[in-house]
Amino acid sequence: YSIKLAALMVTIILLGDTAFQFPLGWLSDKLGRPGIYLSCGIIALLIGLALPLLMQTTTLLWPSLVILGAVAGGIYTLAIVLIGQS
Repeated sequence: YSIKLAALMVTIILLGDTAFQFPLGWLSDKLGRPGIYLSCGIIALLIGLALPLLMQTTTLLWPSLVILGAVAGGIYTLAIVLIGQS
């Protein structure tokens, strides 16, 4: 991939992170932080493992990058919240 396309992929991941912080925070308040934390980890793992296949299917790659950004950012944010509760 070209540098421009790689930069666009990183941008899409960061947009997913930014766009889903409030919804994930609200969801974690309603359903419980440990469950959302674990769900985000599992989804990030599955997308990471599927990434080589997704790179060949552009129609699935872009939404997957948004979701990857959302759950990876959610892991970080929820970890900070869990640390603050201790």
